[in-house]
Amino acid sequence: MLLRKPFDGINDLLHMLHEHDVITPMITGKGEQSLQTSLDALGLNDQFDPVMSGSPDGSIKSQQFAQVLKQYDQPKEQMAYIGDATADIEACQNAGITCYTAAWSINAKPDEMEKLNPGNVFTSVEQLRDKLLES
Repeated sequence: MLLRKPFDGINDLLHMLHEHDVITPMITGKGEQSLQTSLDALGLNDQFDPVMSGSPDGSIKSQQFAQVLKQYDQPKEQMAYIGDATADIEACQNAGITCYTAAWSINAKPDEMEKLNPGNVFTSVEQLRDKLLES
């Protein structure tokens, strides 16, 4: 399935985060060109800062998390990453940050993800929004 627009509620969630002055980086394993194509297609070019693409040498998310924390002079406890794959959970665990798993796509396997990331798997954007509002 090709995603042609953000999942319902994503734009509202991003707006809410920005209203609360939450730093919203984009850290992904996608290559730079693929990432830019996706952001363009989804109309999300101005929603993330900084934007960090993947590396042909393998996963570098843990290092990128550390870069963002250093750039904004924040402790690990203040960062959470929203991912949708087991590799995201592992990268967060390696970096010592919280991972919230987005399990709302039709291909998501929330039961499997829950085993890896107990209590932090969300099957709707609204569930995630509610969690973020209570934090």
